[in-house]
Amino acid sequence: MPATILRPVFFMDNLLHYADAAGERVMELPVLPDRPMQLIATDDIGRIAAHVIDHRDDYLGRELEIAGDELTFSQVAGIYEKLTGVPTHLVPLPVEGRMFEWFAESGYQADLAELRDHFPGLLTFQNWLGGQVSKM
Repeated sequence: MPATILRPVFFMDNLLHYADAAGERVMELPVLPDRPMQLIATDDIGRIAAHVIDHRDDYLGRELEIAGDELTFSQVAGIYEKLTGVPTHLVPLPVEGRMFEWFAESGYQADLAELRDHFPGLLTFQNWLGGQVSKM
């Protein structure tokens, strides 16, 4: 059966867990602080899926790893602090478990430049988070 496989990277939406911090935001995550992680907004996944469906013949048989941004979690903490004014600190926990080990070893490898060429308007984490905190 002909198919197209979309392989989204780490969801930005997973980081909303930290959005409602008051006084101080502490992001405890089993990550390497300076290891970049590719991220994507779930809204962008929907937009890409709709485009692929509308242009199905161009994508049949392909696998697309899709991302909108690439940041370290130290940068994510900095963006949170910048946009919310709440002091934000990343506390890296030991990297345990195969998924987090994979994030530390190689992680996602989407071609961001090519994706931005094909899908203009992909959200950066800063733009996405700015839209989220304005709704709160």
